[in-house]
Amino acid sequence: MKKATISVFILFCGLTLVACTSSEYKKHMQQGREFAEDYQLEKAASAFNKALKEKPKDEHALTELKEVEERLEKIKLEEELIKAKEAEEKKKEAEEKAKSEENNESSENDSQDLTDEEFNSWVNDLIETGDGIIISVEPYMKDDWEVTNVYVSSDFFIPSVDQQLTMVESVGPAVQEMVERSGKSPYTSVVFRYEKDDRIVAEPKLTGGYKIK
Repeated sequence: MKKATISVFILFCGLTLVACTSSEYKKHMQQGREFAEDYQLEKAASAFNKALKEKPKDEHALTELKEVEERLEKIKLEEELIKAKEAEEKKKEAEEKAKSEENNESSENDSQDLTDEEFNSWVNDLIETGDGIIISVEPYMKDDWEVTNVYVSSDFFIPSVDQQLTMVESVGPAVQEMVERSGKSPYTSVVFRYEKDDRIVAEPKLTGGYKIK
């Protein structure tokens, strides 16, 4: 009788343990599926692993865990691809920026291909070959070459107006080019002035060329 009672007790405990195990297994499986549907894949994987602790090698738990792990791996690969693409784009942007800066620097160097010494030497040659007409080439204001003044002597008025026009239309563009090439100003307007009273004797027209005042 006593042995029978013990056997019944052991059977009862076994059934209780099985029931508890089955209950925990079902709970973890349900949680895993809910997490998976909600895209909380890491929590889903954890829940399925807990289910496998209750029922090791359970086919359903193993299958659903494998599906979740595959989804996680796919997401990881996609994130790595996105990061690699972003890194490549940043690298490309940096290279383009460096190239742009290099081109800008090159353009600046090209626009400043005359030293002050070379510019002054050219001005001296212009004065020497000007038959006494050109006296000096100066900025309108100190160090401000947006307007360049070419001062002329009274000899400027000896030739005809047509000859005066030919002279200023030859000298003006040449002075403008040399001022801009020297880097003194990206653009300059060249005006001819009489040295005695500073009045303008020739200036650029809006439509191009020069007009004699």
